[in-house]
Amino acid sequence: MSSALTVFSLCLLVLQSQGLPSGEALDDYYSADDYSSDDYNYSNDNDDYLNKNEQVVLTTPTLISTSSNQLVNEGDTIKLPCLVDKLDGFTILWKKGNDVVAVGSQLMDRDDARVKLEEKANGNTLVISLAEPSDAGEYVCRISSSKMIELKHSVRIRVAPVIRPVPPSGRLVVYQGKPATLSCDILKGNPTPEITWRRKERKMPSGEDEVRGLSITFTPTSRTDSGIYTCYADNGFGRPSNATIILDVQHPPEVKQEQTFIHTDKNDETEVTCIVHASPRAEVIWLKNGVQLQRDQGQAIFKDRGNRHSLLLLGIKESSFGTYKCKATNKFGSDERTTEVSGKAREVNFKSDPHGSLETSHELEWVAESKTPISKFKLQFKEEKDSYFTANEIRDEDSSWTEVLVSPQNNGDNFYSGQQLIPQLSPATRYLARVSSRNDYGYSKFSQPFTFATKGAALKPQPQPSSTDGGSATISSFSIAVMLSLAICSQRLSSTP
Repeated sequence: MSSALTVFSLCLLVLQSQGLPSGEALDDYYSADDYSSDDYNYSNDNDDYLNKNEQVVLTTPTLISTSSNQLVNEGDTIKLPCLVDKLDGFTILWKKGNDVVAVGSQLMDRDDARVKLEEKANGNTLVISLAEPSDAGEYVCRISSSKMIELKHSVRIRVAPVIRPVPPSGRLVVYQGKPATLSCDILKGNPTPEITWRRKERKMPSGEDEVRGLSITFTPTSRTDSGIYTCYADNGFGRPSNATIILDVQHPPEVKQEQTFIHTDKNDETEVTCIVHASPRAEVIWLKNGVQLQRDQGQAIFKDRGNRHSLLLLGIKESSFGTYKCKATNKFGSDERTTEVSGKAREVNFKSDPHGSLETSHELEWVAESKTPISKFKLQFKEEKDSYFTANEIRDEDSSWTEVLVSPQNNGDNFYSGQQLIPQLSPATRYLARVSSRNDYGYSKFSQPFTFATKGAALKPQPQPSSTDGGSATISSFSIAVMLSLAICSQRLSSTP
């Protein structure tokens, strides 16, 4: 039975290749010897009647379906219609490339259960379910007639992206300053997907929300480049595929403080905090006045959350006052910062206009915060003569200051103000001023010097606070070099006969 069907199919193909309609009378394709008189006993009269009255006339079909370009997702169904206005007596042939897919209602590959023909009144539809990448190509529907009638369908199969991170472990460790490249390999995907990078909970180091490309490179790396990076591959098929890489830029600890001076009072609750950036994670210890605090001695409550480390001081006593140091150490080094906890007043904030309108006097005003009443302000001022010293390089032991005690005014909400007119100043001259506040816990450290001038003098920029609030001033390396040079010159002059 199968061999007979094969022969029949091949005959149809031959007919189609010759451009002859399969519905014509087959008598024309056989010789007279193929007929026996026993089987066909027609008289000449009957033959004349058939020739005159029973000739078959076939009209060439016209296509109703139109060509298409289809993009079909992998796993979906492909439907390719081939319909004409009238199919009577004609056969439809389906081909993909050079391969015959179906002839009439017969499929050539009966083992592929995904392929079937949906018969219609005047044609059929080639249906391929569970589309695969190999199904992509050009499909031709051809009608067996004396002239070429065919319809073409182009099919592309869209394949969902599959990617993997590079390195495959999903983690890249480098030391700060060294270059680093994160990338994603595309294993599958048609059309080729677009790759987009995002960083978890933070913007990209460039400041953008996302960047495009197969890879991103850091040259050189810094600790702020560390993070969780995800590449997304998208070609429009479903949800984008993604792969994640953790970039770990290792470096010595960097300790930062929220406050360098904490003003408090007895029985208050105070928290001393430092932020530690380190990779690998640093060991953090706390010291008070140079002595390490132990977690099990009840001196404070230790709190660690991520890179935030805190000491919670409950019920402040005078013994709680002091200098607290946060020290962090890992295999690459260590760093530390200090915070002073004190009941003494905060550093004063000058409110005066530094540019004087008077030639020989100047009025100074300031404000300080204190949780216990301020009983006295100590104001010191001096002419700014030493040009090689900047304002925040003045030493506490300098004896050239003029000192005035000033009574405070209570402004409420723990704020106290002071005001003093300084007479007998030199015209067009610059001066420095600083203030210390006295409360129940004694005098605070002197404030950073405030620069002011009498009428006619040009002012340099106001000094910036030192890195530690309320700390003693230091001498810059430039100033030290100047002093050494002056000392050497002085020594040579004194030794000259």
